[in-house]
Amino acid sequence: MEPGRIVEFIENKRIFSAICLEVKKDRLHCLTETEREINLSSQRILLKSPYTLNLTEPRVMLMETIKRAVEKQESLKSGVYPRELWEMVKDDSESFSIAYLSEVVFGRGSSFDQEGAVLRALFEDRIYFKLQKDKFSPYTPFQVEQNILKIQREIEREEMVREGSEWLKAIWEGKEVKSPARKDEYIEYLKEMAIYGDEGPNYSKTKELLNRAKLNQPDAAFKLMVKMGLWDEDENLLLYRYQIPMEWPNEIASEVERVCSQCSLGGWRNKRRDMTSLPCFSIDYENSRELDDALSLEMRGNGSFRVGIHITDVAEILPVDSLINEEAFERGESIYLPEGKISMIPLVLSEDLCSLVAERERPALSILTDLDRDGNLLSFEIVPSIIQIKERLTYTEVDRAIGKDERFNLLFELSQGIRKKRIVQGALILSIPEIWIRVNQGKNIIIEKREKETSSQLIVSEFMILANWLSASFFKERGLPTIYRSQLEPREFVDNTDVPQLLFNYRQKRFLSRAEIGIFPHPHSALGLDCYTTVTSPIRRYMDLVVQRQLKSVLNGTQLEYNEEELRRIIADLEISQNRIKMVEQQRVRYWLLRYLEGIVGQDVTAMVLERNPKGYLLLLTDYLLEVGVSILSKELQPGDGVTVRVERVDPRMGIIRVSPH
Repeated sequence: MEPGRIVEFIENKRIFSAICLEVKKDRLHCLTETEREINLSSQRILLKSPYTLNLTEPRVMLMETIKRAVEKQESLKSGVYPRELWEMVKDDSESFSIAYLSEVVFGRGSSFDQEGAVLRALFEDRIYFKLQKDKFSPYTPFQVEQNILKIQREIEREEMVREGSEWLKAIWEGKEVKSPARKDEYIEYLKEMAIYGDEGPNYSKTKELLNRAKLNQPDAAFKLMVKMGLWDEDENLLLYRYQIPMEWPNEIASEVERVCSQCSLGGWRNKRRDMTSLPCFSIDYENSRELDDALSLEMRGNGSFRVGIHITDVAEILPVDSLINEEAFERGESIYLPEGKISMIPLVLSEDLCSLVAERERPALSILTDLDRDGNLLSFEIVPSIIQIKERLTYTEVDRAIGKDERFNLLFELSQGIRKKRIVQGALILSIPEIWIRVNQGKNIIIEKREKETSSQLIVSEFMILANWLSASFFKERGLPTIYRSQLEPREFVDNTDVPQLLFNYRQKRFLSRAEIGIFPHPHSALGLDCYTTVTSPIRRYMDLVVQRQLKSVLNGTQLEYNEEELRRIIADLEISQNRIKMVEQQRVRYWLLRYLEGIVGQDVTAMVLERNPKGYLLLLTDYLLEVGVSILSKELQPGDGVTVRVERVDPRMGIIRVSPH
């Protein structure tokens, strides 16, 4: 290779021309047609001119020469027909030099410019010839067909990207534009990216669309869906990600009507103890509509008390072989979100026929407990019953009544006795308040910090725990399988000396062992009980409904509703849905909490130090029970200390909150 020759090479999938300025061993220093100086390996050279240029000429003249050579080759390229050339040589299995193919096209003694034209034409065509080093090999007829299809797909893809990116850019800029033919396809791409991120099946296509539209924001896909009016700015993407149904299948409606009509005939009244005269009452939050449980209190002649724990008998109303039951199993639990509830069973059942509505007769399973004044259990029985709630009470009303109403005074005293026994047996009472958030139709966010240890809540929680323990004991004594819940002792016991109670509760909760679900009884350490199940919420938890059905089959003397294998399968499926639901509920509460805190950016809030770590401190915003990290504080603090911080930045969609010491 001599300096001064024009050379052809490939870069970024196209042919470039250059003038060789200098040669050092097998490296060429060249000036390209774009006036860029580069170093090339001699092996990259596909074609070189038979003549040399005078390198002493001014660079501008050299550039003019090379540009004329490129223009000449491009002009001659239009006379090269790759398909005709392929037809002439396709039956030969050999590779052909550029010079040979140029002579086939232009005749003997073809020029450098003609050879360059052939090189450019065949390289750019990509259908009929494959370039291997500095020679071309004809593709087989089958390969040609595949290449044609591939190029057609590429053309279609390019058109799709062009059309889609222009449409999305117009939407982003708020312009009115005609919807493209592939509108639905583009929308599905955006949905997938917003919901699944880079895990979506069409992520690369969507990313290309957005990049071409110059929409590189992390949440561009989501914002486009909002701009199109397809999603709300507060859309819950987790429901889509985990395919949680928000509507009921059409065929469910007719079955609900049939279930309601059958129940209205009163067939469930047979073989039940009539307790409609018993003064039963429910205690729940004011806005609760799914009332699973109720209590009753009777004074016994021997100085003991009979407390009835009455659980709505959903199993009586909801047949195992019904579509409603299948749908309830798929859902697993009711989901409680700040913006609304997604029920496990249709509302006409969960809030009416299955709910312990006041002054309405309802089928129930009644766990009748006889207790002495210290809360010691003397005896119990579980019976199918008919009850009628006389009073629908709220926690607030019962709290106000304690000290004035002897019923609630006694129930509070009994519940305290029951709890003391559990504590003696090792129960850990880790009462942490909860943040209750409700979002109304006007997007107003109402936040309430609820204490979980009021007197009325103690009454309800202790008697529900008692009912669940007695139900588990019922199965355990008979050696029968059901869905048991258990928990090993904490991995570590935290020292509570000179530590605020809330801080101790947070610390100890982190060391609790994971709760387990199985078909054999084991102790539940945190509750201080030798066995445990849950049967008290059959309206909103499918596991409780399963236990209720199993319990009824024993009480009725019929074959067990579920065998061990069926219970294991149910547990395996429901644990997956439970974990998803728990995460959705937690993430949604956090989202709306951050949406609320967005409105107080720049304001001060109170916090408690939970722990110190290498990066700074972990704080608890005490009014919102939200954990947040902060790197630097103005002074050294210890866990449990109070501090004031300023809310600096909040991004609900990204789950980000930043605070700074004040």
